[in-house]
Amino acid sequence: HKLWRTLLPKNSAGLGKALGWLLTFHFVAFCWIFFRAGNVDIVNGLLGQIMHHFRAENWLAVVQGYQQVLVAMGIGFGLHFIPQQWKGALSNLAGRLPMPVQAIGIALVVLGLYQVASSDIQPFIYFQF
Repeated sequence: HKLWRTLLPKNSAGLGKALGWLLTFHFVAFCWIFFRAGNVDIVNGLLGQIMHHFRAENWLAVVQGYQQVLVAMGIGFGLHFIPQQWKGALSNLAGRLPMPVQAIGIALVVLGLYQVASSDIQPFIYFQF
């Protein structure tokens, strides 16, 4: 942390935070390879694929294949940064709606998330230990 602070200019708090998020995300994603792989051969295969056979042109296919998931993630990420005043106002507005309208809204959110959900059940990761 102290080394990181010395590498960034003094007035770059926002840049430092953004870079910290980016580095943390990529470090955690990299470490998931070791958690999810069944054995060392799979780890070696995945790392070899990343290092030697990475195809940047496949990103378009990934984005198209996970379009609904990415939209749901974008909405959630955007909601995270709504000012607290707006969250309070939206909460008050939702609380004043009639109960049937609230139920329909919740049902629509659940149905939307169901549409985005993966088709197969993902086992809890710590079951493999």
